[in-house]
Formats: sequence, structure tokens, C-alpha cells
Amino acid sequence: MAADPADIAAMRKQGDLGTYLRSLTGRPAAPKPRQPEPEPHLPRPRPGAWPDGARPPSPMPPMPEDAISRGVADYRAWEAADRPAASTKCPCHACSVRRT
Repeated sequence: MAADPADIAAMRKQGDLGTYLRSLTGRPAAPKPRQPEPEPHLPRPRPGAWPDGARPPSPMPPMPEDAISRGVADYRAWEAADRPAASTKCPCHACSVRRT
């Protein structure tokens, strides 16, 4: 029995035309494509992101006004004294270097 154009149009609309044509030729049905297995979710660090469990540092508290003025006064006195050598107890390398 041959299919008329209305039958072919109906099979095409339902998506069965390929199956019908394969049945006429004796070829097996095409295998359905395998769906790829989903990748497991692995936590990966992003460049520039904070590590897990960490947070950005809090902003520094404002410095007291008298500490700023005392620091400036100490620096001016040190500069006026032609930068005398620092104490030998200071672990800082910059303190022991003198301006020439």
C-alpha cells in the first residue's frame, strides 16, 4: 500500500516520516545520540578571588590627629638634625642608611 501525499504530510508533522521510510528499505532505526554525562561540579578558584573562608580586610581605623602631628614634628626634627644615625636596636635597614 503506497502512502498518498496527505499521509506523508501527516507523518512529517508527527515526526514519523523517517521511521516510515526506514521501514520500507529494511534499514534499522538510527540510534539516538547519547547525551554527554554532566561534568561533576568541582570548586575551582577564580583568578583574583578571595580564597574560601576568607574575606577582604576591614578598612584601617582613622589615625588620631595628635599622632599625626607628633609624627610630623618628629620627622621635621630628624630632618633638621641632618638625619642622624638611627638606634642600633632598630631592625630596619633603612634606619641605618644615612643620606650622603
